[in-house]
Amino acid sequence: MLTRVAKPGGSKLLFVARAASRAVAAAGGAGSNSDASGMTENAPELPTVAITPEMVTSGRMTLSERKSPGKVVARWRDVVEAITREITAGTGDPVQRLSQIFPDAESATAAARSALTRGERSGQSLKLTLPGMTTLMAEGRVSLSGFRTGADGEWLLTKVEHTLDEGGYKCSIQGECPN
Repeated sequence: MLTRVAKPGGSKLLFVARAASRAVAAAGGAGSNSDASGMTENAPELPTVAITPEMVTSGRMTLSERKSPGKVVARWRDVVEAITREITAGTGDPVQRLSQIFPDAESATAAARSALTRGERSGQSLKLTLPGMTTLMAEGRVSLSGFRTGADGEWLLTKVEHTLDEGGYKCSIQGECPN
């Protein structure tokens, strides 16, 4: 629904910011509702798209044998007691120590959890080009079958690019193993 909004004064940028703020409020949101995985809260579940080798024009998969960190240690500065404290996320070996000293416990905890999650996904990447499929979108999932050992299974799409040119309609996707 379009409504007319007059520009009462101030800059064009301020007007646009106010209009955007009203639109977000009208839609029932108050900003970003994403969790640590990057998935939008309360969003509808996207369909999982099945992909076989016959559908792929070109592609590359990286399956690393490198161990992800079992434990991540982050440091933060306790200004009340004037000492540096440590917070850990995860258990086991290997241990990854973050070099940055964070201003508070909350940001150190968030950084440690993020590094642990990122480490679990590292080394597992997918890049494929295939004929255009409108059902492919970022944050969606694909299910690979008929590929090599370790590649078959479900992948989370991190980037999807749809291209229409003289060569036709094609999709380039990038993905990682979901948590």
